[in-house]
Amino acid sequence: GQIPLDPESGELVGNSFAEQCHRVLLNLKIILEAGGSGLERVLKVTIYMKNLAQFGELNEIYSEYFDVSKPARACVEVSNLPKEADVEMDAIAEISSVN
Repeated sequence: GQIPLDPESGELVGNSFAEQCHRVLLNLKIILEAGGSGLERVLKVTIYMKNLAQFGELNEIYSEYFDVSKPARACVEVSNLPKEADVEMDAIAEISSVN
């Protein structure tokens, strides 16, 4: 899973829930593209949140990244996440076949 870490410093970024969501989704995008895939090829996302009351805010941000293809999704409230992050996500995506 991805938490809102800066890939260069390894430090948690984002003072707000929205900033943390954007960082997590950007990290997922970077990792997927490095692996020959992309957000448009994501099949399922699992989201772990410390506060489900923020689901509406998450949904708005999520739609910015998954505007056309809407992968299957599960969202779970958890008591804690690594480095005290507010959100963590993991994704399953298709990759290009290797010949």
